[in-house]
Amino acid sequence: MKKTFLAFLLIFTFIYSDETLIEIEDLKPISYENGIDILLVEGQLEEAKILLDDYSKKNSYYYNYTMGKFFYETEKKDEALKYFEEAIKYDNNVKVNLEILKIYIVNKSYKEEVEKKFAFLDTQSLNEKEKNQLDSLKETYNSIYKFRTVKVLEFGLTTNDNKDFTSSRDSEIFTTQSFGYYANKELRSGSYKLQSMISNKINFESDGTEGLFVYVGGEYMNTYKGLDYGIPLYLSYDATSDDEISLLTGLNYNRKDFFRKIIEYWSYI
Repeated sequence: MKKTFLAFLLIFTFIYSDETLIEIEDLKPISYENGIDILLVEGQLEEAKILLDDYSKKNSYYYNYTMGKFFYETEKKDEALKYFEEAIKYDNNVKVNLEILKIYIVNKSYKEEVEKKFAFLDTQSLNEKEKNQLDSLKETYNSIYKFRTVKVLEFGLTTNDNKDFTSSRDSEIFTTQSFGYYANKELRSGSYKLQSMISNKINFESDGTEGLFVYVGGEYMNTYKGLDYGIPLYLSYDATSDDEISLLTGLNYNRKDFFRKIIEYWSYI
Protein backbone atom coordinates (compact mmCIF):
# COMPACT_ATOMS: atom_id res chain seq x y z
CA MET A 1 0.00 0.00 0.00
CA LYS A 2 2.77 2.44 0.87
CA LYS A 3 4.65 1.67 -2.36
CA THR A 4 1.52 2.20 -4.49
CA PHE A 5 0.83 5.58 -2.84
CA LEU A 6 4.43 6.74 -3.37
CA ALA A 7 4.36 5.82 -7.06
CA PHE A 8 1.06 7.69 -7.54
CA LEU A 9 2.53 10.78 -5.85
CA LEU A 10 5.58 10.76 -8.14
CA ILE A 11 3.37 10.43 -11.26
CA PHE A 12 1.09 13.27 -10.06
CA THR A 13 4.07 15.57 -9.40
CA PHE A 14 5.55 14.87 -12.83
CA ILE A 15 2.26 15.54 -14.67
CA TYR A 16 1.50 18.86 -12.88
CA SER A 17 5.02 20.17 -12.63
CA ASP A 18 5.44 23.82 -13.82
CA GLU A 19 9.17 23.53 -14.39
CA THR A 20 10.35 25.00 -17.67
CA LEU A 21 13.63 24.02 -19.25
CA ILE A 22 15.65 26.97 -20.63
CA GLU A 23 18.27 26.35 -23.23
CA ILE A 24 21.58 28.11 -22.62
CA GLU A 25 21.46 29.79 -26.04
CA ASP A 26 18.12 31.42 -25.09
CA LEU A 27 19.66 33.39 -22.21
CA LYS A 28 20.09 37.09 -22.98
CA PRO A 29 23.49 38.62 -22.22
CA ILE A 30 23.77 41.35 -19.58
CA SER A 31 24.29 44.76 -21.17
CA TYR A 32 27.29 46.96 -20.38
CA GLU A 33 25.04 49.35 -18.43
CA ASN A 34 23.48 46.47 -16.47
CA GLY A 35 26.95 45.33 -15.45
CA ILE A 36 27.80 48.78 -14.08
CA ASP A 37 24.48 49.00 -12.23
CA ILE A 38 24.98 45.58 -10.65
CA LEU A 39 28.46 46.53 -9.43
CA LEU A 40 27.14 49.76 -7.87
CA VAL A 41 24.31 47.91 -6.12
CA GLU A 42 26.77 45.32 -4.81
CA GLY A 43 29.04 48.09 -3.53
CA GLN A 44 31.90 47.19 -5.84
CA LEU A 45 32.65 50.83 -6.59
CA GLU A 46 36.17 50.50 -7.94
CA GLU A 47 35.11 47.88 -10.47
CA ALA A 48 32.14 50.03 -11.51
CA LYS A 49 34.43 53.05 -11.98
CA ILE A 50 36.70 51.04 -14.32
CA LEU A 51 33.73 50.22 -16.54
CA LEU A 52 32.52 53.84 -16.42
CA ASP A 53 35.93 55.10 -17.50
CA ASP A 54 35.74 52.80 -20.55
CA TYR A 55 32.11 53.70 -21.32
CA SER A 56 31.88 54.93 -24.90
CA LYS A 57 28.78 57.20 -24.57
CA LYS A 58 30.07 59.82 -22.14
CA ASN A 59 27.84 62.52 -23.66
CA SER A 60 24.69 60.88 -22.32
CA TYR A 61 22.25 60.94 -19.45
CA TYR A 62 23.22 57.47 -18.25
CA TYR A 63 26.94 58.21 -17.99
CA ASN A 64 26.54 61.49 -16.11
CA TYR A 65 23.81 60.20 -13.79
CA THR A 66 25.79 57.05 -12.94
CA MET A 67 29.00 59.02 -12.39
CA GLY A 68 27.03 61.24 -10.03
CA LYS A 69 25.88 58.15 -8.11
CA PHE A 70 29.46 56.89 -7.94
CA PHE A 71 30.84 60.13 -6.50
CA TYR A 72 27.90 60.43 -4.09
CA GLU A 73 28.62 56.96 -2.73
CA THR A 74 32.30 57.88 -2.31
CA GLU A 75 31.41 61.02 -0.30
CA LYS A 76 32.55 63.44 -3.01
CA LYS A 77 29.39 65.56 -3.10
CA ASP A 78 30.78 68.42 -5.21
CA GLU A 79 31.83 66.03 -7.96
CA ALA A 80 28.51 64.20 -7.73
CA LEU A 81 26.58 67.46 -8.09
CA LYS A 82 28.55 68.41 -11.20
CA TYR A 83 27.59 65.16 -12.94
CA PHE A 84 23.95 65.21 -11.77
CA GLU A 85 23.51 68.74 -13.11
CA GLU A 86 25.06 67.64 -16.40
CA ALA A 87 22.65 64.68 -16.56
CA ILE A 88 19.68 67.06 -16.30
CA LYS A 89 20.66 68.57 -19.64
CA TYR A 90 19.81 65.23 -21.25
CA ASP A 91 16.77 64.29 -19.15
CA ASN A 92 15.23 66.54 -16.49
CA ASN A 93 13.47 63.70 -14.66
CA VAL A 94 12.33 63.16 -11.07
CA LYS A 95 15.07 60.70 -10.16
CA VAL A 96 18.03 62.97 -10.84
CA ASN A 97 16.29 65.98 -9.24
CA LEU A 98 15.83 64.01 -6.03
CA GLU A 99 19.53 63.16 -6.05
CA ILE A 100 20.44 66.83 -6.48
CA LEU A 101 18.09 67.81 -3.65
CA LYS A 102 19.93 65.49 -1.24
CA ILE A 103 23.12 67.43 -1.91
CA TYR A 104 21.52 70.89 -1.92
CA ILE A 105 19.77 70.45 1.43
CA VAL A 106 22.94 69.93 3.49
CA ASN A 107 24.57 73.02 1.95
CA LYS A 108 22.97 76.27 3.15
CA SER A 109 24.28 78.21 0.16
CA TYR A 110 21.71 76.39 -2.01
CA LYS A 111 18.62 77.50 -0.06
CA GLU A 112 17.04 79.25 -3.07
CA GLU A 113 17.76 76.28 -5.34
CA VAL A 114 16.16 73.90 -2.83
CA GLU A 115 12.91 75.89 -2.92
CA LYS A 116 12.88 75.76 -6.72
CA LYS A 117 13.48 71.98 -6.73
CA PHE A 118 10.61 71.43 -4.31
CA ALA A 119 8.32 73.60 -6.47
CA PHE A 120 9.32 71.62 -9.58
CA LEU A 121 8.87 68.18 -8.00
CA ASP A 122 5.48 69.14 -6.54
CA THR A 123 4.20 69.48 -10.13
CA GLN A 124 5.51 66.07 -11.24
CA SER A 125 3.79 62.72 -11.28
CA LEU A 126 5.58 60.73 -8.57
CA ASN A 127 5.29 57.09 -7.67
CA GLU A 128 4.86 56.03 -4.04
CA LYS A 129 8.59 55.59 -3.42
CA GLU A 130 9.39 59.00 -4.89
CA LYS A 131 6.64 60.69 -2.86
CA ASN A 132 8.01 59.19 0.35
CA GLN A 133 11.54 60.27 -0.56
CA LEU A 134 10.39 63.83 -1.32
CA ASP A 135 8.42 64.03 1.94
CA SER A 136 11.48 62.84 3.85
CA LEU A 137 13.67 65.48 2.18
CA LYS A 138 11.15 68.21 3.01
CA GLU A 139 11.06 67.10 6.63
CA THR A 140 14.86 67.17 6.81
CA TYR A 141 14.99 70.60 5.19
CA ASN A 142 12.38 72.07 7.55
CA SER A 143 14.13 70.65 10.61
CA ILE A 144 17.35 72.42 9.59
CA TYR A 145 15.86 75.89 9.22
CA LYS A 146 13.28 76.00 11.98
CA PHE A 147 13.99 76.85 15.62
CA ARG A 148 14.98 73.87 17.73
CA THR A 149 13.82 74.70 21.21
CA VAL A 150 14.39 73.52 24.76
CA LYS A 151 12.39 74.63 27.80
CA VAL A 152 13.89 74.19 31.26
CA LEU A 153 12.22 74.58 34.66
CA GLU A 154 14.55 74.52 37.68
CA PHE A 155 14.20 74.75 41.44
CA GLY A 156 17.11 75.18 43.81
CA LEU A 157 17.99 75.64 47.47
CA THR A 158 21.30 77.44 48.01
CA THR A 159 23.45 78.44 50.94
CA ASN A 160 26.10 81.11 50.44
CA ASP A 161 28.64 82.22 53.06
CA ASN A 162 29.24 85.45 51.05
CA LYS A 163 32.95 85.36 51.84
CA ASP A 164 35.36 86.45 49.14
CA PHE A 165 38.60 88.35 48.81
CA THR A 166 37.09 91.84 48.55
CA SER A 167 34.04 91.91 50.81
CA SER A 168 32.21 89.96 53.43
CA ARG A 169 28.47 89.94 54.08
CA ASP A 170 26.29 87.82 56.30
CA SER A 171 25.67 84.29 55.11
CA GLU A 172 22.29 83.55 53.58
CA ILE A 173 20.04 80.68 52.60
CA PHE A 174 17.74 81.19 49.64
CA THR A 175 15.68 79.34 47.08
CA THR A 176 15.42 80.04 43.36
CA GLN A 177 12.81 79.14 40.78
CA SER A 178 13.93 79.53 37.18
CA PHE A 179 12.35 79.06 33.79
CA GLY A 180 14.62 79.04 30.76
CA TYR A 181 13.85 79.02 27.05
CA TYR A 182 16.63 78.12 24.63
CA ALA A 183 16.44 77.84 20.86
CA ASN A 184 18.74 77.48 17.89
CA LYS A 185 18.07 78.22 14.25
CA GLU A 186 20.25 77.60 11.21
CA LEU A 187 20.41 80.57 8.85
CA ARG A 188 21.52 80.76 5.25
CA SER A 189 24.82 82.06 6.61
CA GLY A 190 25.64 81.01 10.17
CA SER A 191 23.15 80.31 12.93
CA TYR A 192 21.30 82.15 15.69
CA LYS A 193 21.10 81.08 19.33
CA LEU A 194 18.23 82.47 21.41
CA GLN A 195 18.42 82.33 25.20
CA SER A 196 16.06 83.75 27.80
CA MET A 197 15.52 83.10 31.48
CA ILE A 198 13.44 84.42 34.34
CA SER A 199 14.56 83.56 37.85
CA ASN A 200 13.04 84.45 41.22
CA LYS A 201 15.15 84.48 44.37
CA ILE A 202 13.46 84.13 47.78
CA ASN A 203 15.70 84.61 50.81
CA PHE A 204 15.11 82.92 54.15
CA GLU A 205 17.21 85.53 55.93
CA SER A 206 15.59 88.85 56.87
CA ASP A 207 18.54 90.95 55.66
CA GLY A 208 19.26 88.95 52.48
CA THR A 209 18.66 90.13 48.93
CA GLU A 210 15.78 88.75 46.89
CA GLY A 211 13.81 89.49 43.76
CA LEU A 212 13.66 88.73 40.05
CA PHE A 213 16.47 88.28 37.58
CA VAL A 214 15.56 88.34 33.88
CA TYR A 215 17.67 88.18 30.75
CA VAL A 216 16.67 87.81 27.13
CA GLY A 217 18.62 87.91 23.91
CA GLY A 218 20.72 85.78 21.68
CA GLU A 219 23.91 85.32 19.73
CA TYR A 220 24.66 85.18 16.03
CA MET A 221 27.34 82.56 15.27
CA ASN A 222 29.32 81.90 12.12
CA THR A 223 32.76 80.94 10.82
CA TYR A 224 35.17 83.25 9.02
CA LYS A 225 38.25 81.72 7.39
CA GLY A 226 38.19 78.80 9.82
CA LEU A 227 37.64 81.05 12.86
CA ASP A 228 34.46 80.43 14.88
CA TYR A 229 32.96 83.66 16.20
CA GLY A 230 29.77 84.94 17.79
CA ILE A 231 28.11 88.33 18.30
CA PRO A 232 25.95 88.30 21.45
CA LEU A 233 23.22 90.79 22.35
CA TYR A 234 21.50 90.38 25.71
CA LEU A 235 19.31 92.61 27.88
CA SER A 236 19.19 91.82 31.59
CA TYR A 237 17.26 93.09 34.61
CA ASP A 238 18.42 92.29 38.16
CA ALA A 239 16.10 93.27 41.02
CA THR A 240 18.57 91.79 43.55
CA SER A 241 21.12 94.45 42.62
CA ASP A 242 19.23 97.77 42.94
CA ASP A 243 17.03 97.11 39.90
CA GLU A 244 20.02 97.09 37.60
CA ILE A 245 19.36 97.05 33.85
CA SER A 246 22.24 96.23 31.53
CA LEU A 247 22.93 95.53 27.87
CA LEU A 248 25.57 92.99 26.92
CA THR A 249 27.19 92.76 23.49
CA GLY A 250 30.62 92.18 22.01
CA LEU A 251 32.52 89.57 20.04
CA ASN A 252 33.19 85.98 21.07
CA TYR A 253 35.63 83.78 19.19
CA ASN A 254 37.41 80.49 19.46
CA ARG A 255 40.57 81.73 21.19
CA LYS A 256 42.65 78.60 20.58
CA ASP A 257 41.88 78.56 16.89
CA PHE A 258 42.40 82.33 16.68
CA PHE A 259 45.97 82.15 17.94
CA ARG A 260 46.68 79.15 15.71
CA LYS A 261 45.60 81.21 12.71
CA ILE A 262 47.87 84.08 13.78
CA ILE A 263 50.86 81.72 14.12
CA GLU A 264 50.13 80.23 10.68
CA TYR A 265 49.91 83.74 9.20
CA TRP A 266 53.19 84.95 10.66
CA SER A 267 54.90 81.70 9.67
CA TYR A 268 53.73 82.27 6.12
CA ILE A 269 54.96 85.86 5.78
